[in-house]
Amino acid sequence: MQKPEYLEQIAYELARDVQAEGVRYIEVRFAPQLHINKQMDLKTVLESVNRGLERAQKEFNQQTGIKDSSEPPFFYGIIVCAMRFLGPWSDYYKGFIDTFPYSDIDDICRMAALELAKGTIRMRDDYGIPIEVCLTSNMQTNPSIFDVSDHTFGKMIQNNLSVTLCTDNRTVSKTDLTQEIMLAVNHFPLSSKTLKNCIGYGFKRSFFPGAYSEKRKYVRQCLDYYEKITEGVEGLSLS
Repeated sequence: MQKPEYLEQIAYELARDVQAEGVRYIEVRFAPQLHINKQMDLKTVLESVNRGLERAQKEFNQQTGIKDSSEPPFFYGIIVCAMRFLGPWSDYYKGFIDTFPYSDIDDICRMAALELAKGTIRMRDDYGIPIEVCLTSNMQTNPSIFDVSDHTFGKMIQNNLSVTLCTDNRTVSKTDLTQEIMLAVNHFPLSSKTLKNCIGYGFKRSFFPGAYSEKRKYVRQCLDYYEKITEGVEGLSLS
């Protein structure tokens, strides 16, 4: 993953893989600094990933069913993470650094991240910011979860939080969205309406690459398509 053409092809294949699974929207989160080298700067890394995703999107959206609007098109977003050590510090982190000038930089980053997490929780409660859950990844990284049914996902659902399922890392966790949905269905008492809401939050709270009016239209199209393909399916149909 250290050449532009490699990044483009990997991004393309990722998009094609999830499309084959039935996914219609994906947000690819990665740390671009891990790919920066003598051949690629930050701009090249991001453009290479975007080219691969865009190519897969264009190919997929040429299908007849999408062109005649009988099913929703595929879209994607890119989320860059772990950017703290690229370029100047943001005012947020600089405030911590100035306040604790003799502390280790890693300790400062952890402290700042904890405060961000607290703020995110408050915003979640006040504004309905969604929680993304990957049951498989959490089981692998949290030894206190002995069984999937012990995961707090069940409490999140009971308390009507805006929670949706994700894959976190398909290759490391060896999972896909279908597996995550099946884990949730098999280990938690999800009604057909609750499952639809859980999946729907992934579209409603997405970083959709368009105007808000376009996003609302797209979300409605996706939810209508969900109802169409689940109609008559035991445990999934809303009718």
